[in-house]
Amino acid sequence: MNKSFLRLFPFLFLLSSCAINSAPDNNVDFLPQANLSNLSGIYSNYGEPNGYFSKDALGLNEISHEQVKLVKLTAGKNTVRVQLIENDCISYEKTLLLGRDVQEQDGRLVVYSESHLLSSGGDDVMIGPRHSEKVFGIDMRQDGKLRDSGYGAGLVMFLLPIAVSDQTDIRFKRMNTAGQHFFRCGR
Repeated sequence: MNKSFLRLFPFLFLLSSCAINSAPDNNVDFLPQANLSNLSGIYSNYGEPNGYFSKDALGLNEISHEQVKLVKLTAGKNTVRVQLIENDCISYEKTLLLGRDVQEQDGRLVVYSESHLLSSGGDDVMIGPRHSEKVFGIDMRQDGKLRDSGYGAGLVMFLLPIAVSDQTDIRFKRMNTAGQHFFRCGR
């Protein structure tokens, strides 16, 4: 193999690396030493800088995300009850079971986690290990925070070495609705 190519290879590898980070203004880290009960509260469905809790954290496709104004979370011992509120009434309700629907990690909810060793199949052009996950928790300001992160390294088209990393934080403001009760829509 050509010695000049071997000298150039590390430089090419550095050129094919990418790191992306997106976050709201004045972003703060997750609350340390949190527990699941810290999640109980009412949050804005619309996140900063953009996104919807009902879509980005819950993955719901069958609802109109723009209509949902609030998300109420109630953490139990092995469950988290999610209620979506529009027009001051509960339009959608679901109970998430820990260990089945979501995982608990350091007082945060892991709502999605996926790893691949070689390929994710189908039309995937990258060969190599990768991991992605979405985690919801409370930030240092007591607001909700969804972190969508992923990383991977490998070869694209069996030729170009690549290393990628991305992280997106979305803040969901905790709402002060003390004493406010919501009933199911249509009742």
